[in-house]
Amino acid sequence: MRLANKVAIVTGAGSGIGRASAIAPAREGAQVAVVEIQDAAGQETAECVRAKGGKAMYIRADVSQPEDVKAMATRVVERLHSIDNLHNNAGIALRRPVAEQDEEGWNRCLEVNLKSVFLCCRFAIPFMQTKGGSIINTSSVAGIVRARNRAATAPRRAALSSSRRIWPWITPLQNSRQLRLPGLCANSLDGQPGARS
Repeated sequence: MRLANKVAIVTGAGSGIGRASAIAPAREGAQVAVVEIQDAAGQETAECVRAKGGKAMYIRADVSQPEDVKAMATRVVERLHSIDNLHNNAGIALRRPVAEQDEEGWNRCLEVNLKSVFLCCRFAIPFMQTKGGSIINTSSVAGIVRARNRAATAPRRAALSSSRRIWPWITPLQNSRQLRLPGLCANSLDGQPGARS
């Protein structure tokens, strides 16, 4: 198994792409930390992983909050003794034209969709840089092509779609030879229009 003895964190793992992304590394032997703000969905994903023969733990966290993210990373290392892979998948979608988008929703969307990526990298990288690892940021075609009513959602997608190009500037002190940011641009899962991306 390619990921035997590895530890993977997947945020926003309660459904859709997040759930599939939690199951996939477990099939390859990784222990998976299922991170989700919705308890029922997160626990269901963890059970799905275990039902398929994998190992998983569920951690409730609001990945837009630094205290939650720091506690999440610390708990993963305390329980599973490592962080080898980080998949920043958490995200919310608001579908409104600019003129109808309120500031509260705009701010919340950027906090969950973009700030969370920074926070998870900030607190996971110190545990990864000694032996290396991979970071995957799930993006979407909404950051590349025009999409209607995505005023609050598209900026995150565009920023993450560019993350591979800016990675060498982010990681000179983090040993960029050992930390990889392969990137992932995904749309819906299995043809489900509402799946997280």
